[in-house]
Amino acid sequence: MSVPRESKQISKRGASSQRKTSYSNIFVFILLISIVAVFVFLQRKGLLQDPNAAQPLSVASPSSESIQLATPANASSGILSSSESPHTEQSSKQNKKPEENFKSLLKDVRSKDVLARNKALNAFKNRSAEKAALQRFKEELRAVDASDEAFPQLIAALGAVGSPEIQQTLIELVRERQQDWRAFSSIVPVLAGVENPTQETIDALVEFSRFPDADFSSTASLALGGVVHTLSKTNPARGEQLLESYLRRIEQPHGNLEELKESLAVLGNAGLPATASAIISLTSHPRADVRAEATMALRFIRTPYVERRLLSILERDADVEVRMRAVDAFIQGPVPKESLPVVKRILEQRNSSPKILREHVIDLIAHLELQGDDRSNLRQWLTSFANSEQDLDIKKKALAVVPEQSTAQ
Repeated sequence: MSVPRESKQISKRGASSQRKTSYSNIFVFILLISIVAVFVFLQRKGLLQDPNAAQPLSVASPSSESIQLATPANASSGILSSSESPHTEQSSKQNKKPEENFKSLLKDVRSKDVLARNKALNAFKNRSAEKAALQRFKEELRAVDASDEAFPQLIAALGAVGSPEIQQTLIELVRERQQDWRAFSSIVPVLAGVENPTQETIDALVEFSRFPDADFSSTASLALGGVVHTLSKTNPARGEQLLESYLRRIEQPHGNLEELKESLAVLGNAGLPATASAIISLTSHPRADVRAEATMALRFIRTPYVERRLLSILERDADVEVRMRAVDAFIQGPVPKESLPVVKRILEQRNSSPKILREHVIDLIAHLELQGDDRSNLRQWLTSFANSEQDLDIKKKALAVVPEQSTAQ
């Protein structure tokens, strides 16, 4: 049966109209899906949040996670938290230990990515002065045991911030954990290394240097020496004032013995050439323990005058412990070749030089930096000495410092 031409045209127009309607519906459907996808994306990125709501300060980490430092509005929930949805935040906090929060923070502040590290430090620096946030931070910090590997790393990161509030926090931690050596030995050196130590920090280190335990007190004294050295560069007036207080003590060599030794420890770690004469005067003190402390206090000062005095102590002091401290002081820096004749004489004096001293002076040879004929002559002498040495311990140690090529000659 044939279909009239007009009917065929109407049928074709109807089919075309249906196809256009179907295409329109598909287009609208795709558009709606795109709008929804964009909306979800913006919501997840936090770009659709209420602009009037308080927002936490976040720092992007290299792993694309976000570490948030709480504002006063959310400080009660903890200063450190990972970025989470409201539905998972509570359960996550219950499962996450304080030290894990700190490790997350350290991922940024100890990052090799300079930009990420600086952002994290600046973020923390900006928030550390807020009382509510700082109090919460201190509470969580107290929960971390000093044996946890995160503890010294965190303390070091705080030292990099170094704000007065952080210094005060570290001081409080030391006072709370006076019997905890691991905490003390992590915190005190960091306090000594802050760029601008407060007067409270200096006073606290002086207080710690008077603890009855020798390990605690000596660590604090060394820290004070570090502060003096730092202040000599960053704040010379304050540094000079602190330095003078310790120089006055050692100008009274027959005063309080413990204060005298504490002052030598401070001045020794400061390592300032201006103190050399005062320290050297105590290398002739009648007490051997004071002479030993004074000798070690010269370890960071390198002048011809100091080197000559150390060589004299090494060869002539009546106490073997003091002579060994001269070796220890020398090897903290470049060992001058002028020490070699003294070393040879001590090693060759088999009957008059104690074995422990002879072993110790070989360490000086290991730190000598000789070139050319000096180096060649030393190899020959050491080989000859080792071959004639009867004591096997000294023989073995002497051969250990001979360069390998000497055995081929």
